[in-house]
Amino acid sequence: MKIKAVIEIALPKGDTGSNPESAKRDLQTSLPRTFIVKEASYVAEPEDLRAAFKKLLRLKLEGVPEHFTKLAGYAKGDEDAPFFSEAFLYVLLGKEDARTVLSYIHNLIKLAGFDPYELEREVDAEEAAEEAAEKARQERIAARRKERQEKKP
Repeated sequence: MKIKAVIEIALPKGDTGSNPESAKRDLQTSLPRTFIVKEASYVAEPEDLRAAFKKLLRLKLEGVPEHFTKLAGYAKGDEDAPFFSEAFLYVLLGKEDARTVLSYIHNLIKLAGFDPYELEREVDAEEAAEEAAEKARQERIAARRKERQEKKP
């Protein structure tokens, strides 16, 4: 992530900037360590954008309201789906509004130069890999527990 800032140098009243270097030196001597930030903005790197969009597509709500499971169209497990997914938004907003929100997200991703479907496939693959790794970790833990139980007299 890079932050780009434009620094504005204040010139003395009446000075049109004919000699900006001397005005800059005068300013530095009279006001050391003082400057005015006129504008600061985020300059995104392409990989930053890709990672940011993938985070957006993976976003899951930690505290889904209890009534979510009672809404029309709810299927078991929808509360665990990413926020910007059909499974979650169809239940929360209804089919038409959900499609509108998802199309806005897809259009935003396209405007940034990425294929939204490719990013979704990458996110799905990453989540599947994480789930497989967690399952393997849980199996190793269970196997170690079993070994310890067997070793006890």
